[in-house]
Amino acid sequence: QVLEHVPAPDAAVRELRRVVKDGGRVLLSTHGIYPFHPNPDDLWRWTHTGLERLFQTNAEWASVKVRPGAGTAATVAMLVAHVVDLLAKRAHVRPAGAPFVWALNASGEALDRVIPPLQQAIPGSLNANYHVEAVA
Repeated sequence: QVLEHVPAPDAAVRELRRVVKDGGRVLLSTHGIYPFHPNPDDLWRWTHTGLERLFQTNAEWASVKVRPGAGTAATVAMLVAHVVDLLAKRAHVRPAGAPFVWALNASGEALDRVIPPLQQAIPGSLNANYHVEAVA
């Protein structure tokens, strides 16, 4: 979960390929939709097709697979939960907001499980993060 902080993601992917042995795997996760969080910089948000292109155009990989780490309902729930948590924190009642945050996240995950298309990276979907598996 650091690719959004890297000034040159193309160079990072080339370095990942350089240091992994043939047949080895790179497992990477990074944000699709996520609140801004500079530490010190927050530079990028990704799509599954953008990550595939980033890996395929910057090194020789035997295969590159990208899948969503969370579906649309879980992503929307996470964003709403983030706002609830932020408001509760600013109102100095953060513990009181915790059950709402939990309920939102649990509901979003449950919806994604019972409605499989919500789990897919398709036009109109929202995905909080992506998991990349690149085989050298």
